[in-house]
Amino acid sequence: MNEAKELVPMPPDEVNRRYPTIDLVSPHIDSGPRLRDCWELLFKRRWTVIAVVLMAMSLAAIASFKTTPVYRATVRLEVEGDRQGTTLNSLDQIQQWTDIVFLQTQVQVLNSDKVAWMAIQGLGLDRNAEFAGAALAVKDPDRRKALLIGRLKGGLKVELVRDSRLVEASFEDPDPARCAAVVNMLARNYVEYNFRKQYEATAQATEWMTQELDTLKAKVEKSQQALVSYEQVNAAINIDDKQNVTLQKLADLTRQMTDAQGDRIQKESSYRLASGKDRLPNTLQSESLSRLRDKLGDLKDQYASAKTQYGSSWPAVAALKSRMEEAARQIEQEEQRTVSKLASDYSSAVSREAALSRAVEQQKREATKLNQLGIQFSIMKREAETNQNLYNMLLQRMKEAGVSAGLRASNVHIVDQALPPLAPIRPRPLTNMAISLVVGLVLGITCAFVQEFMDTTVKTPDHVEQATGMLSLGIIPMLDGRTGGRPGERTVLPVLPGGREERKRRTLLTRMPESAFAESYRKLRTSFLLSQVPDPPRVAVVTSAMPREGKTSVAINLSIALAQRGASVLLIDADLRRPRVHTVLSLDNTYGLSTMLGDHVPLQPLRVPSVPNLWVLPCGPPPANPADALSSPRMEALIREFRETYDHVVLDSPPLAHFTDAVVMSHFADGALLVTAAGSTSRETLARAFRTLSDARCTVLGVVLNRVNFSSEPYYYSAYAYRYYHYYYGKGGSGSRKTST
Repeated sequence: MNEAKELVPMPPDEVNRRYPTIDLVSPHIDSGPRLRDCWELLFKRRWTVIAVVLMAMSLAAIASFKTTPVYRATVRLEVEGDRQGTTLNSLDQIQQWTDIVFLQTQVQVLNSDKVAWMAIQGLGLDRNAEFAGAALAVKDPDRRKALLIGRLKGGLKVELVRDSRLVEASFEDPDPARCAAVVNMLARNYVEYNFRKQYEATAQATEWMTQELDTLKAKVEKSQQALVSYEQVNAAINIDDKQNVTLQKLADLTRQMTDAQGDRIQKESSYRLASGKDRLPNTLQSESLSRLRDKLGDLKDQYASAKTQYGSSWPAVAALKSRMEEAARQIEQEEQRTVSKLASDYSSAVSREAALSRAVEQQKREATKLNQLGIQFSIMKREAETNQNLYNMLLQRMKEAGVSAGLRASNVHIVDQALPPLAPIRPRPLTNMAISLVVGLVLGITCAFVQEFMDTTVKTPDHVEQATGMLSLGIIPMLDGRTGGRPGERTVLPVLPGGREERKRRTLLTRMPESAFAESYRKLRTSFLLSQVPDPPRVAVVTSAMPREGKTSVAINLSIALAQRGASVLLIDADLRRPRVHTVLSLDNTYGLSTMLGDHVPLQPLRVPSVPNLWVLPCGPPPANPADALSSPRMEALIREFRETYDHVVLDSPPLAHFTDAVVMSHFADGALLVTAAGSTSRETLARAFRTLSDARCTVLGVVLNRVNFSSEPYYYSAYAYRYYHYYYGKGGSGSRKTST
């Protein structure tokens, strides 16, 4: 590109208007974690993730192919509910228990040491060297038995099938035929064990019932003899009929006594009423007494009438009086007879009531006696019947138990026998590889995040801003295919023109001016010129925090970029301790800056023929005290002289971490460029170097982020800027063009 040879100062508003797209740094939009940040981190650390994944998959592959194949055989059994009782009838009335405790108990029985040892002995595994291994060398039989059982149970797995009465027993072993034989033998031994347990229980029950039968027989005989003796002594034959007759009599007597009590109360009341008054009440008068009273009343009426008419001396009146007296005497006699009769009736009623009361009491005693006899008789009779029933039932059970003991019935059945497996269950290479892939990805991503967290080096403009508080002035990519060169190729300009050697070592900035690498320096040049508006810096010191960060390359290429613009540029190799400019540019270093400072010999800088407007002042022989030489008045005078002669003066200075040369020269310059290498310089080191310049009151023009690997740092600049840059200048862009400097 051809640019103006003079940089005309412009006010800031004019610069912003004419260069609206120039962005010296990438603004920090969001400091929080984003999905894109995670992806960028993983892309940058992709080789870590890939290495961990490959390691995990390699270990899984090695383990899969070196592991001895293991086979698994499975037998399935049905466990019915426990069979209650030992009789033939109970075999038809099996209770199907769904109690999980019972089923789990059967699982534990199948997984017991006893069943396992029976299988070991049945298959002769205690003599099999391949199965027993080191257990055969053990002398102690108990310990050898324990080791063999542990060996078998180590590959055995017994579990209950959910929502069913099925039990699955599996055995794992390197020998497919042996693992099938083991589980089949276990199943048969378990069925046999279950049957023997039931048979032994039946035999024990039969023996117990025989003993109990003799005891019950003696009890039956004793209870029946006691019942007969009781009947004879107490005449307890037909006691129920006697109780019925006695109770009927007691009921009749009780009813009669109740009637007698009512009659006695009535007669007592009449007697009391008659004996307590002078004249009997009308209710107690007899018919004859009523006629006598009526007759006496008529005589009284006649006597009163005759006495009134004839006087008391009249014979007829005296006769009436005599008749009245006779009627009154008859009435009195009749009343006495009535009272005597009532007294006699009352006395009879009392006597009858007392007699009935005695009869009732006697009948009650008879009923109580019969009741007691009946209760005792019933108890003895019921005891005799109970003993007889128990004897009969136990005798029947014992006979049935003798028959059922010979039946080979079991509540455990083998549903599916185990067959020798055709394929091993492990190792499974594909499954292991898939699992190792997932595990490797998880571990790799974790390692990537840990590595990123532990990595404190400067890699992005955001890191530069965090360490220094300044925006990055430029981003220089690492040389690779994306930036226009080959890894390891020199990135600076040779000065010897012509010939094959010059073509081999020509910098990308002149050989491929359209490359992304060359464009990065042109952007740095623009940022450098705009770092101090309106007057661009004339003298600049290029330094770094640590050695080998590329400050010399930045100084040389920045000088070339400024010279290509048409300005006169002087590049001074002010690194008097380890000069490299003359080596990179193939210049004679016999005389240089040290000569001018020490001997005060006036020298002319060397002109670079291949780059117009570029002059170079080599270092010359290194002096004894570089810091004193650079801080001398002679150095200040030279800088003032060069400032008047050249448009720009670029000084390559030593690193700040070990020397103060850059700080000393910064007082003669307009500012300093701080170069840091991406991925090698820590943020703390960069911050310390920046504070060194700031504390010395040096103007820091900006930080140049050098050697950025865009293939591993997928931030916005590589992902977008370079993509569209190559598209614009590449074959696919409509604006493709060739430009030479």
